[in-house]
Amino acid sequence: MRGGKISVGGSANQGYALEVIEELESLRDVKISVSDAGNVTRATLEPQGREIILSRTDDSDSISLALDELTYHQIVVLHEKL
Repeated sequence: MRGGKISVGGSANQGYALEVIEELESLRDVKISVSDAGNVTRATLEPQGREIILSRTDDSDSISLALDELTYHQIVVLHEKL
């Protein structure tokens, strides 16, 4: 295990081992489907602000999108019409 003890209060001798994760793997070929998304007008990948192409189903209430890669500090934001 990488890392060391982290103090959880009390003396410096108390604590538990904490693994430090320095490298996180990206998720590849991510497919997302959202139902009840009739008001969604666009999607972005944040914090980059990159526009993501949406596909609507025939009923226009569901959407799907695909990402080549999603890294650990990114999120997908669905924007609704006001």
